[in-house]
Amino acid sequence: MWEERMEGCTPEKVGRVRKVERFLCNSFEGLPFEFQYLTQADEVYIFSNENSMLKDINIGEHICKLTNVKRLTVGAFGITELPDEFANLKNLEFLDLGSNNFQRVPEVIKKENFPNLRALVLNAQQRHA
Repeated sequence: MWEERMEGCTPEKVGRVRKVERFLCNSFEGLPFEFQYLTQADEVYIFSNENSMLKDINIGEHICKLTNVKRLTVGAFGITELPDEFANLKNLEFLDLGSNNFQRVPEVIKKENFPNLRALVLNAQQRHA
């Protein structure tokens, strides 16, 4: 949670979720709609969807509403594509999409969409037929 004394805290952030972590799930769909309400989060970490190498998941549009997020990890989830709205995450400084199922770098990931991006991780893409 954001507290007044934290660096980067503003009045609208006080008491709101600052960081989210979700581990070890078994989903065949994108991220739940509740993610769109984490508007003041600056870090979201999602990792490990059961049998992710066998899945074909579009992350969905809900995560695309987190325009304040600076660090985003969605790893080993089974993602094969990103929506165009992913470009709304202009404040991203760190993006880790490792261990998913991309066959190529998603088109939305380009310099002009993410002007603050300093680190991009796309290692260990593992799609199995």
